[in-house]
Amino acid sequence: MAKPAPMTAPAKRRARGITSAPRDPAKGLRVIFEDLVMDRGETGILSFCAHAGIPIARLAGDAWWPAFSAHYRDGAAMDQLCTDLATWGPIASRVMEIRLEAQRHG
Repeated sequence: MAKPAPMTAPAKRRARGITSAPRDPAKGLRVIFEDLVMDRGETGILSFCAHAGIPIARLAGDAWWPAFSAHYRDGAAMDQLCTDLATWGPIASRVMEIRLEAQRHG
């Protein structure tokens, strides 16, 4: 039997009973952080933080959230977070795939 594909971050949120992103930037920041922590490898928190310049790799796990939150000023720097997400490899490559597919299908 084939192994099921890994769940996407939105699917994980829905599985936890979270159906929409919070309107409060600090809460939204926490949701993004938790999604990244739940992912592994190239789509996980260590990869994203290395891209964003957040030095969490050498920190204990319980220090990751404070470092992440401080980097984005507790949700006040959401523009920077959006830029970091959009330029991060896993997301940037998916955006490119979608654009190419749209061009092919007109």
